[in-house]
Amino acid sequence: MSTSRVRFHLLEATFTFLFFARVEFEIEYLFDDILPWKREDVPWQPGCSHSALMERPRGLFDMNDEQVIAYKAERQKRAKERQAIKALRKHLASKAHLEQVRLAEGGAPKVVSADTARCRKFSAKHKAAKTYYCPVCDRAFNIKGHLKKHKKHLAKVAAAAATENHKCTVSEMVRKYRGI
Repeated sequence: MSTSRVRFHLLEATFTFLFFARVEFEIEYLFDDILPWKREDVPWQPGCSHSALMERPRGLFDMNDEQVIAYKAERQKRAKERQAIKALRKHLASKAHLEQVRLAEGGAPKVVSADTARCRKFSAKHKAAKTYYCPVCDRAFNIKGHLKKHKKHLAKVAAAAATENHKCTVSEMVRKYRGI
């Protein structure tokens, strides 16, 4: 059961009593000392005939623990199925899928635009010249911004390594790949 529903009912009941939104009831005299004003001071007429405390929040009250666990597992399974359907629909509507279908039907690949070709050439030139290079990781970057972000990562790793509580998974993967 969701505790947020119970909290919402309690909040609703609190505001109902606090602002006299409910018709007068027998034990209202108990709240006279708590509330900062009297019912006579309120200019509006109450509209509710019941208290939120009389309502029972919806939930899994009649189930034991095993039934609740089974129910939640079934809901998670259905949610995954719905997520898969939603993801497939999104993919089928994407431009990438339409391009794949077009190529599968025998279409020629689209020509790369001049701007894209220029950007790729620029990136390849800087990687080859190691203009933006990290000597610690022996890694070249396309643009200065990527190197700066990487340096921030290295600073965080160094700070965490000083406390000996952190192991950088990216650096470990690179070392493993290179056989270091």
